[in-house]
Amino acid sequence: MRRFVQVVLLLSAAAWIGGCESNGTQPGDRTQPAQPVYIYYQVTGLDVGLDQPTARVVRDQNELGAIGSPTLNRVVIDFSTRSLVLLTPGRCPTGGYWVQITAIEQQGNRLTIHGIANAPGPDEMVTQAITYPYAAAVIDKTDAGEVSMRVDSVRGEEPPE
Repeated sequence: MRRFVQVVLLLSAAAWIGGCESNGTQPGDRTQPAQPVYIYYQVTGLDVGLDQPTARVVRDQNELGAIGSPTLNRVVIDFSTRSLVLLTPGRCPTGGYWVQITAIEQQGNRLTIHGIANAPGPDEMVTQAITYPYAAAVIDKTDAGEVSMRVDSVRGEEPPE
């Protein structure tokens, strides 16, 4: 039974990481060109409160608190002028998984999060514990109603500094 659970967890994580490049690729408002969004700073790490895969924009403190992330609740954000963009793969079966936001762009009502998701290499020594990687970026306040992601999958890479 334990082996079955491990296989299911591994397949779930692989499906998320392997399927990211095609997730959310519907066209936005093509009448406006995509504009890069300035990232003030980014926070990455592991947080057990971020156990579900997501790509979303957080617009106020109540919404941030509802996510249940002890780490992100400590980040100081002026939500009157800023928004938080969050990218998480959810529950991962071991260490060695990480995610990074590489760029964000807005086209009409659509915000597209570009990123990298890493899975450990086949011979990589990793922590034998469930992990919950995330990347969060602070941007100017946005009213974008749609969020999509374009995430490149890599394997066995070192996390960025």
